[in-house]
Amino acid sequence: MIAETELDRKAGQVPTEVDQLHRLVENLQAKEAEHLATITDQQRTIDKLGHELSLLKRHVFGYRRERYSEHADQGLLFESKVEKTSDEASEEEAEPSAGSKRPGHGRRPIPRYLPRRRIEYTLNEDERACPECKRLRRKIDEETSEQLEYTPASLYVAEHVRATYACRHCARQVATAPKPPQPIEKALA
Repeated sequence: MIAETELDRKAGQVPTEVDQLHRLVENLQAKEAEHLATITDQQRTIDKLGHELSLLKRHVFGYRRERYSEHADQGLLFESKVEKTSDEASEEEAEPSAGSKRPGHGRRPIPRYLPRRRIEYTLNEDERACPECKRLRRKIDEETSEQLEYTPASLYVAEHVRATYACRHCARQVATAPKPPQPIEKALA
C-alpha cells in the first residue's frame, strides 16, 4: 500500500506541474500577441508619419505651379468657355499682364551709395597722333567700367574711365586708352 500512495502522490503532482507549464505557455502567448499588436500599431504610425512628411516636402519644395488649392475661383482643366468676340480678344492682347514680366538675369548694378574714385586712363601725345595726317586727335567719348575695391574695413567703387579720341580731319581714326591688366579680367572685385 505504501507503493500505491507514492504512485498516487506522484500521479497527483504530475498534472499540477503540467497545468503550471500550460499556464506559463498561455501567458507567453498572450504577451507575444500583445507585443505583435504594439509593433503593428507602431508600424502604422511610422507609415502615416512618413506619408505626411512626403506631402509636406512636396508642398514646401515642390513646383509652385503644380500646387492645387480647392478654391472657388480656381477653374477646372476642361471647363467649357464662352468664345470671346474679336474686339475683346484684341483688347486682351494689347494689355500685357503686370505679372508676366520676369526679372532680368545677370549682374546687379553696384549700389550708388558706395563712395567712388575716378581713375582716368588717357593716351599720351604720341598715341593720340593720327596715323594718316599726324595731327592730334581730340577726345570724343569715354568708356566707364566699375569694379569693387577693398581697403581694410571699407569698400569703394573704382571707376575706370578710358578716354576715346578721334581725328577731326580723318573720320576713320579712333583710339581708346588701354586699361592696365587686372588680376581677374571682367570681375567686379
